[in-house]
Amino acid sequence: MQVSGTRFRVVSRNGNTGYWEPDAFPPWARLRCLRTFPGGQPGEGVEPHYHDADEIWLFEGGHGEVWVDEVMHPITPNTLVYTPMGSMHRFQMFSHHEVTACVTSLERERRPLHLYPDEHGAPLPTVPPIVVAGVDNNGPLRAAGDRCPLHEMRSISFAAGGIGDADSVDHVARQTLDGNEHWAVFEGVLDLEVDGCQVRLEAEDIALMRAGAEREIRLVGDRARATLVRERKDETDSP
Repeated sequence: MQVSGTRFRVVSRNGNTGYWEPDAFPPWARLRCLRTFPGGQPGEGVEPHYHDADEIWLFEGGHGEVWVDEVMHPITPNTLVYTPMGSMHRFQMFSHHEVTACVTSLERERRPLHLYPDEHGAPLPTVPPIVVAGVDNNGPLRAAGDRCPLHEMRSISFAAGGIGDADSVDHVARQTLDGNEHWAVFEGVLDLEVDGCQVRLEAEDIALMRAGAEREIRLVGDRARATLVRERKDETDSP
């Protein structure tokens, strides 16, 4: 199911099941994938590989380790990992975990899959990767450079009356967006009002919103959790 307007698109989990589906995303968005992956099990991981696109992961929960260009970083809740095109990476999880993933448009040979040096040739690096520890991922990315598509990506907890974790909120105030902003729901229910349209967001739904859209988000029930994604702004961006 999709609900679309000039400056927004909401996609339900039933309509957001692939990983390389560029047609599902509006042309004004930098991303070509935004998905949540709940229910990860201990011991899961991926082998070393690279991509013909940039990839960004937010580990919403869990503990493990990620290797990026032969450097190991611990994974804790809210850890962000940006692997630009041509960056070798793998991860291994030691606990139950949850992940939100973003992917940009394919470049170079436009191969929509995991690429391995033995099969597909040596990777051609672009820019250095970025790893932000969960405890430090509390606002805009610092020194993200001019290739990383994101300005911010982190976990937001909602609780009735704002009572819960120290950073919990019960709503996101009405605002006219000055850049593209997206939300991916992990658990609970949120009411989104965007450009006068009211949409209910449930687990694994995503909302994509363009600069210039007016939005407000309110909690339904006692608790919810979602990933906030804000794209980097360029001078060429316009509402």
